[in-house]
Amino acid sequence: MFNYFGVIFIIVLLLPNIYASIFKKELFVNKFDDRLLIKLENIGRYLCMILMVINIQDLYGGFKSVEAFVAYLGINIILLGLYYITWFIFYKFHSIYKNMILGIIPSLMFIISGILQNHLLLIISGIVFAYAHLKIIWKNR
Repeated sequence: MFNYFGVIFIIVLLLPNIYASIFKKELFVNKFDDRLLIKLENIGRYLCMILMVINIQDLYGGFKSVEAFVAYLGINIILLGLYYITWFIFYKFHSIYKNMILGIIPSLMFIISGILQNHLLLIISGIVFAYAHLKIIWKNR
């Protein structure tokens, strides 16, 4: 099953990162070199993005109610709004606080989306991504 809303959420989430990777390459310098943690982060990240878009039938419980679906849309829109606000406000500043906020918001998106969709693999992937991503951000401060 293909999730069109998931595609939109992932694209919107990636746009500032794509822009920054082209025009602000210094934001993506990784001073922390723990290859295992970086691999864990990437596995979590890519699994989350794939599972937000493609729902594997046997691993996906689906929305239990219309309210859960509305909450999924509303929460993700709010989180993406906060993500963009954080990017715009702190664009020129490099701080641990900005980086942590920009790491926490996608982690919350993945985990909450997994909970609202009864998608255990997305929840687990989100937790793995959150742990590794936030630890790498903290170590890079």
